Amino acid sequence: MIGFKAGWLAAVILGTTAAHAAIDTVEVRDGAIPTGGTTTWTHDKVWRLNGTVFVRAGAKLAIEAGTTVLGSARQDSAAVLVIARGGRIHAEGTARKPVIFTSELDPGIGALEPTSLNRGLWGGLVILGRAPNNNPGGVANLSEDIAGDASLLSYGDSTRADIHDTSGVLRYVSVRYTGINELKGVILASVGDGTVVDHLEAYCGADDGIDLLGGTVNLRHLVSGFHAGDALFYSEGYRGAIQYMYLQQKVIPGGASNGVNMKLESGDTLLHPVSIGRIWNATVVGTGVNSAADYTGKYKHALHYKKDGAGTFANSIVTQTAFGGVFVDSSKLKDAAGSRTTDSLGKSLLLLNNLWSGIGRGDSLAGVAYGMPIVGAHLLANGNSVEDPLLGGISWLQDKKLDPRPAVTSSAWSHLASVPADGFLETPLFRGAFGRENWAAGWTALSQGGFFSDSANVISTAIAQARRSAGGFLTVLAHGIELNLAQAQNGRLELVDLSGRIVFSRQGRFEAGRTDLALPALTRGMVVARFQGTSARIASLITRP
Repeated sequence: MIGFKAGWLAAVILGTTAAHAAIDTVEVRDGAIPTGGTTTWTHDKVWRLNGTVFVRAGAKLAIEAGTTVLGSARQDSAAVLVIARGGRIHAEGTARKPVIFTSELDPGIGALEPTSLNRGLWGGLVILGRAPNNNPGGVANLSEDIAGDASLLSYGDSTRADIHDTSGVLRYVSVRYTGINELKGVILASVGDGTVVDHLEAYCGADDGIDLLGGTVNLRHLVSGFHAGDALFYSEGYRGAIQYMYLQQKVIPGGASNGVNMKLESGDTLLHPVSIGRIWNATVVGTGVNSAADYTGKYKHALHYKKDGAGTFANSIVTQTAFGGVFVDSSKLKDAAGSRTTDSLGKSLLLLNNLWSGIGRGDSLAGVAYGMPIVGAHLLANGNSVEDPLLGGISWLQDKKLDPRPAVTSSAWSHLASVPADGFLETPLFRGAFGRENWAAGWTALSQGGFFSDSANVISTAIAQARRSAGGFLTVLAHGIELNLAQAQNGRLELVDLSGRIVFSRQGRFEAGRTDLALPALTRGMVVARFQGTSARIASLITRP
């Protein structure tokens, strides 16, 4: 891997990094994205941000799959892309061709090591919407943090806040080496649930990775890690849902926040509505169970609820945290241990059916709760357990030893909390962010930078859609079909090509839980997998690249 000085020298000599020198570089400054139409950044060029660049109301920025966007490293004019209220971004990558935002000092995609020298090399990505927040008057402004026209840095709306507000699409987007001048990697402020965020990574920032400030946006398939600040932060009345999220932090001696993976708050105990984020299927890897001596920061637990921040944290895995698993500091009332939990727990804060392991305070629910009896009692009463999740491998180095998938014998495959039918959350039959497939392979810095093991760094060759029903879950994997049923039943499973020809069929008794079936050889193109049983009807469109 290449350190900061080598990348900096290449940038000075060549005007950009060696990895991008062979591709035309387009300098982007504010005003380059006009209102009233669509501006497209194509993959055959590199687009370099200079200063704060706004996508104003009435403008749409489309970014093609495989496009690289560089941030200028000038500290006096931090490169930031801001999608203002009423603007739109449509950045739609793929697992093999992600949209990557990185520093101009990055000599090769994912090549910089996650060290302090390589954090804060440019600003970040900011999206501002009109969904509600709990600031006075329903409006706040980021002009103290970001240079540029202050009127374009407001978020929320005092008269017509819209929970369904849309700011566009982020799909297979990786944002790297951010945080110059204490900016965050990705800020979603008052972003509504009409915005699509699916497969988003924030990597190696000098401050927080992903900040959710109010809003109702739902996010799926998140990766955030190796930041000097929080991997995930929500506040200001955030009320969305997050599913399938991988967070990992690394010790930064003297850092204030990097010992915490998530800081979840409302902004002020007197502001309403309080933040009630819903997090399902997260895998959280802390700084290491033996890293307490190396870390003296204020925030040092995997989850830190404060200032009346609440919500749901369920069907998740938390491991390798130097201190406690969860610290709750949310209520006006305290128990004898100083745990401010009486008002929140059992009402707006739910910690359900999570697996905890490698807890620095001790591998027990008391250790997870950092000795707070009310928190410990809540964990015990709500399906939480302390048990090794049997992940494939944990590493904080670029040594190809990281594999966050649980073994088939892991308890991650059982004892799940029931997922509410809210129109967004899926119902996988595993706890944590990953099942058998690593959806972070290919497009993330963890994948391209050499963290994942070879066996984990495999992009699935089959893509499944419309795979859920009330009675079960159908997943198409690279190696076969995984049928999950809520109850045993008689039925028929078929694969049908687009001409209507049945290419595979099995009929009979299917047991409750997971059934694995070998996937027959298929030609390129699409087929439909469908199951018809006495209580479940599931269909899935499969694309074979």
